[in-house]
Amino acid sequence: MKKTAFTLMCLFMFLAACGNQPKSDKQEEASESSSLKNNESATATKSGTLTVEAIASQWANKVITVENGGSAPGIEKLVDAFNSVWPSEASKGEKEVDAANGYLMQMEGNKILSACFWKRANGHALFAVNLGQPQAPVADQAMFYDYDPAKGTLTPEKNAVTDLKTGFEGNRMEYVLPRKGKEVLVKEYIPGWDKYIKHTFNFDGSKHKLARTQIEDFAELNKKYLAFDDMYRGSNPIMVKYALIDIDRDGIPELWTCSENGEDGAFFAINDSKTWLLETMNYHSSISFLKGGAIQQSGGCGTGCHFSRYTVVKGSKPGDTVQQFTQYSFDGENIEEENYTKNDKEISVAEGEKFVNAMGDAIEIEPEWHPFDAE
Repeated sequence: MKKTAFTLMCLFMFLAACGNQPKSDKQEEASESSSLKNNESATATKSGTLTVEAIASQWANKVITVENGGSAPGIEKLVDAFNSVWPSEASKGEKEVDAANGYLMQMEGNKILSACFWKRANGHALFAVNLGQPQAPVADQAMFYDYDPAKGTLTPEKNAVTDLKTGFEGNRMEYVLPRKGKEVLVKEYIPGWDKYIKHTFNFDGSKHKLARTQIEDFAELNKKYLAFDDMYRGSNPIMVKYALIDIDRDGIPELWTCSENGEDGAFFAINDSKTWLLETMNYHSSISFLKGGAIQQSGGCGTGCHFSRYTVVKGSKPGDTVQQFTQYSFDGENIEEENYTKNDKEISVAEGEKFVNAMGDAIEIEPEWHPFDAE
């Protein structure tokens, strides 16, 4: 009964760690961590353990010896060696060991340690440990080691999983090690979103490589884009890259997706559990960003006709939308007609000009593009 209860508790906490977590403001834990002395020792907390933050700042400086490791030490012996050097609160919990699959989990309170290893083509093994706190203060730290059977040592090494660059300041990474198989998942949580971006890494016999990136519920987002009446959209636009940009500078980014040729794209606002299509882009128009927190789409609308649409982003939600239509003379030197609408209702030219002036000048936004799988 005790083992069954523990297994069920582990499963519950594991699912909680892997699922969507409520986004909150940045929280910092006042830890009693200390620094390494000559890369050999660390001062423990009162409980005799180290915080995740302390281990995260120190683990890469220490080679671990696996006593009597030999050619096939097994997952439990590898974890014991790690815990002897880096004792976390989770390491005090009861172990659930899946020796056949090379997987181990320990849990104490809301602190979880998971670990696994993969055999390398050169006879070594790649050992991975993740320390997670799925509840506030939320923390996650994945660590990778090369196990050398000849020396019986675990040597810290860089890995594409932990080298993954976040797309936006304040994003949080959650690492999910597999109980079976070779895929490592990284869930990237965005401030203010109820969605995450999932990065899948595959093990190639030596190291992990990024296999694909997916945006949670992107199909539903893309339906909003495809349903929008855009006569200049490509016949089959497939989004292949994305960027996170904070148009209204409120700390919550907007999502910008783009096709391979860079002509078709869309801008989405995501705020908690709600999503909005802000604006689209196509080959026929140009996009600008304004100081007042707006997206401007401009282009031609017929002979001598020019239009601009201004979509305000405020609090990571769509604000007012103002459209400007200007009809020029045949020689293009004189304005023959000009009108404005605000939220689909006609307004005076004076009102329209006041709105446009309030949006200010265009600003440069240099997106950091990331490839993703839209399917």
